[in-house]
Amino acid sequence: MSEAVKITAGSMLKQAREQAGLEIQAVADRLHLRPRQVTALETDQYQLLGTDIFCRGYIKSYCKFLSIENAPVLDRYIEQLPDAVVQETTASKRPRPIQLPGKGYTIQYWFAAVTLMVAVGLWFAHDQLSPKASSAPVMVSGLSVEQQPTKSAVQQVFELAAINAETTPEQAPQAETAQPELVAEVIDPEYQEPTEQTLLTENIVAAVVERASDWLNFQFSDDCWVEVKDKDNAVIYADLKRADDTLQVSGKPPFKVLLGYAPGVSLDYNGEPVDIEVNRKNNSARLTVGDL
Repeated sequence: MSEAVKITAGSMLKQAREQAGLEIQAVADRLHLRPRQVTALETDQYQLLGTDIFCRGYIKSYCKFLSIENAPVLDRYIEQLPDAVVQETTASKRPRPIQLPGKGYTIQYWFAAVTLMVAVGLWFAHDQLSPKASSAPVMVSGLSVEQQPTKSAVQQVFELAAINAETTPEQAPQAETAQPELVAEVIDPEYQEPTEQTLLTENIVAAVVERASDWLNFQFSDDCWVEVKDKDNAVIYADLKRADDTLQVSGKPPFKVLLGYAPGVSLDYNGEPVDIEVNRKNNSARLTVGDL
């Protein structure tokens, strides 16, 4: 009974390492850890390794390096933890909406489709409500125009002429003479004033395009555990990435990013590089990316 109590997750890892003839330094170099972190794993001092998610990630990586099954070690690790941590670990095993690399384009396609539908619908409505141009030449104050200008432009011209006539009645003949030149400068046969619907459409399109461009791009030079949460604190990615892997994630900002081995990661947000502040105690990093 006493022997069973001594069998812990750490002792299982230590026994497998010794059977493989490996030193602690060799394991630390391969897993990108410090020797004291490997020792903490083998002596079950998990409080020195950070949160539960880090411990499970280290155990999985250690087991894979030693070519042993990780399930028995993880089960023993969970049995050694307090009840509160066991509940957290059990909850973390529930299915999560994980977004795999390269699968984030669905969001962009939906935004593009909605934008296109809104723009086409408003353009069609604006085209139906806009006044039709007359094909016959029209004389405006002695000036021949190939296409009839919009009503609002004509009203502006004659209202301006009327104001000038009321202000300086003795110069009314000169104002009448100069009116054709004024009409020629103001009236543009092809000009149409933007409507409120057009301006609203432009604002909607700009907002949708801006929201559709929130992307995180990761590049890995070493193995690293990655967890990404969106604005609603939902996990959209959580897994161990290998050296030379890439990862692209999209969602609603701001993003909360957790990196197990931050020195081996480079990150950009919508094409702009992001500075990663590394925790020198365990080489991890926690950062928030995007507008708050």
